[in-house]
Amino acid sequence: KEIAVRTALGASRAQVIGQLLSETFVFAAVGGLLGIGLAYIGVTLYSVSIQASRPPFWLDVTIDGPALAFVLAVTFLATLISGTVPAVQASGTDLNEVLKDESRGSSSLRVGRFSRFLVVSEIALSCGLLVAAGIMVRTLVNLRTIDFGFATEDVLTARTGLMINDYPDDASRVRFYQELQERLEAQPGVIGAALSVGLQIRGMGGVRPFGMEGVSYMDERDYPQARRRTISPNYFETLGVSRDASDVAIKKAYRKLALQYHPDRNPDSKAADEKIREINAAYEVIGDPERRKTYERLLFGIEIKEDEAPDPAVILEQMDQKLHDEGRKEVFGVLIKNVKRIKAELAVIRERTVAIKGYDVFMEKVVGERAADVMHEFVTEEMESRKKRLLDVALQMMISQQVVPSNDERRIHELSQLFEKTFQRGRASGFSAALELFYERR
Repeated sequence: KEIAVRTALGASRAQVIGQLLSETFVFAAVGGLLGIGLAYIGVTLYSVSIQASRPPFWLDVTIDGPALAFVLAVTFLATLISGTVPAVQASGTDLNEVLKDESRGSSSLRVGRFSRFLVVSEIALSCGLLVAAGIMVRTLVNLRTIDFGFATEDVLTARTGLMINDYPDDASRVRFYQELQERLEAQPGVIGAALSVGLQIRGMGGVRPFGMEGVSYMDERDYPQARRRTISPNYFETLGVSRDASDVAIKKAYRKLALQYHPDRNPDSKAADEKIREINAAYEVIGDPERRKTYERLLFGIEIKEDEAPDPAVILEQMDQKLHDEGRKEVFGVLIKNVKRIKAELAVIRERTVAIKGYDVFMEKVVGERAADVMHEFVTEEMESRKKRLLDVALQMMISQQVVPSNDERRIHELSQLFEKTFQRGRASGFSAALELFYERR
């Protein structure tokens, strides 16, 4: 009614719109000044709080001029839009209809469609922001309760960077870090100090192939891969990571990760496919006691005496083991991606075992017999072709290393048959290993 009275007293529509816009700009200006004031106070408090940590000289936290101008421009535009539309709408109402309204104020007028649209939009946006805020709070709470697998309490981390002019060569840089670790360990209250290229949870370090000592690789694809990170020898001890893990604990951890990243649960996911390959490669190393010993020796820097050059019998034994591992890895990798088939095979094996023993138990003999019956269902032409190439390469390596004379055809044929049987035993072992991971006694 205020606008109707002003119009009745002679105010033009432009004057009414100008008055409403002026009021809107006054409120927006007050809100903008308060926002700038709060931003200035926040920036000042933040700058004061980080002074104790001696921030680098380039870290200058201030209110950016161009950013401030952009915010002011957006605020002006939003104020203009939000003020003009209601002002035009209010100034265009029927004067007689408003003056005849007996109710107090102007709330009794029928609310227009645009006003209802604004109210509904504001409520919808408010609900969306409330949900997003709730999710963010929940995420922060979950991050505080995550078990990273290493110590996070009372652990201080810091980053260092060396200028090339001050430390021009590798020797000077190594000397700096050695002295740094010694001085940190000598500080009162410090239990341990360690160095690393990047933190655990930052995912630094690219995936690179590596080779195990005493293991031969016939193809570049055969090399296992892992993320590479340079650390000091006491890195894991400093973070409270134990090297002691039972075979049962390793198997449980592998099964949990294999189920989490299994292709059935992550269809068409390249990331999950790469992850499952990394998990399988890791389990092949730490799931085998001898390989795990070698891995830990390399990882934790345990020194050993150099072995003498192996004799032909040792070379043959290593090649035989390598072919067994290749066959095992091949079938294991195929079967582990088909959980339904694993459960079906376990049902058959359980039925046969109960018929023989009278109770449920994981019998290697029964599993081996079942593997011989169904192995042809898992082996593809590509796998057979790869096996043939591996056996040919292995045989040529034995000839080149004089394990078998090149002119002794009978001995070469016997060795070829031996490698064939070894590879088949490896496939059966892979079949058994995949089933054993999902076996639960009833």
